[in-house]
Amino acid sequence: MKVYYTTDGAKTWKMATPRPIPAHVPVENVNIVSTGYTSDGKVLVTWRGFKNPGAFNTFVAMLNGDTFGPTVKVSAELSIYPPLTYAGNYGNGNGAGDYTTWVQGSTEKAFVAFPFAPAGAVLDTELAAVPLSLLK
Repeated sequence: MKVYYTTDGAKTWKMATPRPIPAHVPVENVNIVSTGYTSDGKVLVTWRGFKNPGAFNTFVAMLNGDTFGPTVKVSAELSIYPPLTYAGNYGNGNGAGDYTTWVQGSTEKAFVAFPFAPAGAVLDTELAAVPLSLLK
């Protein structure tokens, strides 16, 4: 994932990528990316790191100057889409149109809304409050 941003009214653009995810968390691909801001203008980004189609963890990072701080896993454990989520016309592996992965922040915390389905039992929406001190 790459994030492009400007600090001079779009005269020039810069690019940054979040730091690698924690080494002990397997990720095959990244999907369902969202950006947001803290109340004082810092850029936040959240995404799902898929172990395989239909099984993922959720991550968050914050842009600090021209680089990202640490990548933090916000999901307590791997989520697996329950079979019922595949009903409809959305196809396998993408949660049947489940696109809820959002981030906003205050001056102290990043708030990440994300789907959570431990063991593939029930798909609920969770809210993580991550101290910005962990993202610097």
